[in-house]
Amino acid sequence: MSVLILCYHTINKNGKITPEIFEENLLSLKKKNYSSATLDDIFNYITGKKELPERTVHLTFDDGYRDNYSEAFPILKNFNFKATVFLITSRVGMLGHLHWQQIKEMESSGIFSFESHSHTHPRHSTTQPTKEELVNDLLVSKKIIKENLKKETKHFCYPYGEYDNLYVSALKEAGFLTGLTLNIGLNSVGQNPYLLKRVEVRNPKTWLENRLRIYSKPFISNIYEKIYRKI
Repeated sequence: MSVLILCYHTINKNGKITPEIFEENLLSLKKKNYSSATLDDIFNYITGKKELPERTVHLTFDDGYRDNYSEAFPILKNFNFKATVFLITSRVGMLGHLHWQQIKEMESSGIFSFESHSHTHPRHSTTQPTKEELVNDLLVSKKIIKENLKKETKHFCYPYGEYDNLYVSALKEAGFLTGLTLNIGLNSVGQNPYLLKRVEVRNPKTWLENRLRIYSKPFISNIYEKIYRKI
């Protein structure tokens, strides 16, 4: 038993993932009998507190683009898959990004949850922030989300998929339960919650369907993960 977490960014007709490809992705998940779970469910599963179906999936969207509302939201409603948008809180309301009215509508639907992708989206490998700077940035993002959505932010997605022991330590100090990477693979009981694995979806529409053949078989998935690491 294991959990697959998918990663998306934009969903639009001019991007890598069009609405048509996105809908085909969800159809593929339905055909493969994937059940939907929240990040809270996944955290409780990997820490041994909850059972999940054999094939479980969660969808994530990085950065908080406006087409997550206009394109992805209507399609997800039809399939009732749970999803998380990781917000860069300093960009909310900017051109091309979600604004709070849309975010509140999506959150209240029960389909989407909103969590932190940092406040300033720092490139960890080049800016080399101190732990204090990381914690401050994390706490600002938590504060802004709490002020607008009246909720505590518990889950975090590393900007650019970059992390190290310092970043993990900062997450713990800021009160986060999980950290999501771009390391490919499945998540099973005992997985480090601060190093959750994700699969970033690509085009064409058959790309995910082909990957599901791999990720539906944990033994093959483990081999694939060791060879490719990230994709």
